[in-house]
Amino acid sequence: MLPKAIAKVIANVLGDNLYLSQFAMVADLEPMKQWTEPEAVYMADRNYRQTYLIN
Repeated sequence: MLPKAIAKVIANVLGDNLYLSQFAMVADLEPMKQWTEPEAVYMADRNYRQTYLIN
């Protein structure tokens, strides 16, 4: 859940887990593999971003 990820950043910056403790029962975000440069070029060549748009 995104708010938990934001609370983690705040906790790291402030050194205070006050906000993060409110998300104890919320699952962490699943890590996602980053694109490689060749994958990004491939997707850009095929206008992959346009597939997110509603026609």
